[in-house]
Amino acid sequence: TSNPKKDDDVIFTYEEPPNPDNVRRRQWDYIYYPGNEEYQRRWCEILNLKFVTAARTLPNSPTTPLSDEKIPNSTLDVPGDGNCLFYALSYLITGSISRHYKLRKAIVCNMPNFEEELFNSTLNATRYSSIYDYINESKMKEIVCGPLTQRLLHYLQY
Repeated sequence: TSNPKKDDDVIFTYEEPPNPDNVRRRQWDYIYYPGNEEYQRRWCEILNLKFVTAARTLPNSPTTPLSDEKIPNSTLDVPGDGNCLFYALSYLITGSISRHYKLRKAIVCNMPNFEEELFNSTLNATRYSSIYDYINESKMKEIVCGPLTQRLLHYLQY
């Protein structure tokens, strides 16, 4: 949808079902840090992705607080195929959702580089015996994003 009176672009993700162990945060507790062209180009280079288009500079940059009164001024429809995180990241990093598969491949290929951190923080209490076991059994190379991938993204943010 589009709202000409609002200036924020955001991507919301919701945990389904909610995890009672996590402290619930209100929408207005989150801050969106829009990327700029330098950020996009740096991540394209790191992940060996083609840069497509520069990010649009948003009002109130570098941070844009969200609240009940601030809603996205537009949304981007993506296929409902379990790759929404990768579509969103592809759009934020390259300026296009068309690079989502290559981005997914780059992230999954880097997961073994973070095996100790990922295994200790996420996989320890699961049925998986290693990062490779997780990648193979969860079909991370081809299907959906799991909590371990989200954890890996935390390590990749710097």
